[in-house]
Amino acid sequence: MDVFKRFPYIKESILISEKNFSEYTKKAKPYYSSVNGIGKYYAVCPVCDNPIQIIGLYKSEEGEKRAPFGKHYKGDIKGLAKYNDQAYHLCPYHNPYYQGKRMRRAKGNKTSNAIYNYLINHFDEIIKKLEERIHIKISYTFAKELKESFLLNAGWEYYDCTYDNLPLMLLYAQPAYTLVKRRIRKNTEISKMLGSIEDIILEDIEGENYLKVEPKAKKFVELSFMVCNHKKEIKKERLIETFKLLVYKGNQKIYSETIVI
Repeated sequence: MDVFKRFPYIKESILISEKNFSEYTKKAKPYYSSVNGIGKYYAVCPVCDNPIQIIGLYKSEEGEKRAPFGKHYKGDIKGLAKYNDQAYHLCPYHNPYYQGKRMRRAKGNKTSNAIYNYLINHFDEIIKKLEERIHIKISYTFAKELKESFLLNAGWEYYDCTYDNLPLMLLYAQPAYTLVKRRIRKNTEISKMLGSIEDIILEDIEGENYLKVEPKAKKFVELSFMVCNHKKEIKKERLIETFKLLVYKGNQKIYSETIVI
């Protein structure tokens, strides 16, 4: 992994570099230890809250060209983080291609509790990020519906759900929703596509950077959108998560956009 955080159970992601590690940790215990005169550097995985060891911070382990990186540490680091074996095996930094059934963390899991608290305390911010990702305005009523469904289904308890993908996870397990009467951000690929549909009108909203989706001549138009296809992969130590935003007219797919986390 190419990022670290200083404490478990917080939303934080810091690029691994000698400069960042020194500035953020002050190279003090528990982030630094010396074994027989050899320095060891530790931090926390931003996804699974397990301890990690920073490799190659001052000397590349695999040639001069490789940047320093984080590697899960299978043991507790006193004063920093406790090792959780199941969290390690389901962490995308360890196995991004895990295709098993969606698994839930145990009740009372500290990572789950931290994600839940982040959802409750930063919900407006999360909705704003969701709007930015999908270019669709989320009304107060719609946001409330998404929140209630997510809480009812305990979405924060699943290993797939992380601090960073939480905005998209609000929609991921949901059914398709209508686009009619919703507001679409101007000058986006999805707004250009909708503007080309014959039986749709995009009404300008004064003072806003959105267009309202209306059917022509008040005809019935079956127009829906969904978020699906959650995938994870590691590229050069970086976790890349993607979702698909799909739009359907009736049963015909008319738009697809890859959303990168």
